[in-house]
Amino acid sequence: MIIYLVVALVAGFLVKIVDWLDDERKSKHPVKYFFAILYGLLVGYIIGAAPFSGIFIAALIAQVFARKVDTTAHELGFLALFTVLILPAALLAFRWALRRARVEGSLTQF
Repeated sequence: MIIYLVVALVAGFLVKIVDWLDDERKSKHPVKYFFAILYGLLVGYIIGAAPFSGIFIAALIAQVFARKVDTTAHELGFLALFTVLILPAALLAFRWALRRARVEGSLTQF
C-alpha cells in the first residue's frame, strides 16, 4: 500500500513540475515532455493497480472539464495515461479473439 502512495506523490510532483514549466516559465525545454510522459505512466499505473484509484479518475475528469489540459505536454501526459490503461485491455481482447478463431477454425464465418 505504501508503494502506491509514493508513486502517487511522485506523479503529483511531476504534474506540478510540468505545469510550472508550461505556465510560469513558458519553457521550451524538452524535459517537460519526458516528465509529462512519466507522470502519465505513473497515474495510469495508480489507476490500474491502487485501491484508491477513484480519486485519480475524478481528478482527471475534473481537469478535462476545467480545461486544464491546454498544452502539448499535458496532452502527451494524458496520452501516456490512456496508453497504460487501454493497451492491456486491447491485448487481452486480441488474445481472446485469436483463441476463439483457433477453436472455431476460421474468421470468415462471421
